[in-house]
Amino acid sequence: MQLTNEQRIFINNVYAERKSLKEVQNEFERRFFERSSPTKKTSWNTVNKFRTHGTISNLNKDISGRLKTVRTNENIERVRQVTTENPKVPKRRNGTELSSSSFQRIVRNDLQYYPYRAKVKQQFLEGDYAHWFAGRPEIFTKWLVMGDDGAFHMNEAVNKQICRHYAPKNHPPEENTYEISMSRENVSLWLDLCGSGSVIGPFFMLQR
Repeated sequence: MQLTNEQRIFINNVYAERKSLKEVQNEFERRFFERSSPTKKTSWNTVNKFRTHGTISNLNKDISGRLKTVRTNENIERVRQVTTENPKVPKRRNGTELSSSSFQRIVRNDLQYYPYRAKVKQQFLEGDYAHWFAGRPEIFTKWLVMGDDGAFHMNEAVNKQICRHYAPKNHPPEENTYEISMSRENVSLWLDLCGSGSVIGPFFMLQR
């Protein structure tokens, strides 16, 4: 936590009067008991800054931190121009002589752009059923009947993908085998949905 201007002034005044960094720490704890006292090095740096520069303010304000060697105004404008001319420009071959990581930082942090992923959809060709369906009149959908069916096996089949038996490694359980009938017996379900909202079915059919 940085020292406030009030605390820096206090350190300078106490040192000017006592000439002791230890006394500065003791008086600081009595005055600003809500925080720990600064180290002797911090106190001396504060005093020395005032003696050298005539100020107790932070000399690194607005210039501290990592220098922007890549994200300059010139490079930001170059990236802006490239992404405007070709919004799908790849970050590795961006045409700005910047690395992919630098290019991406400028795009995200400075231009506030988001790299949206491409979406894939089925190609719409002449002769497709969807193309034919889209050309039907609106009343056509009211008389449309769409159906589907499903088969339900009756031989107590086990789904091996979801059945698990936990045991020590290299010691598979002995009772982890299931007997099933080779019978093809099943029940089929058939159901239709009309464009008017009515339902036809369901119909059940036993198959062997």
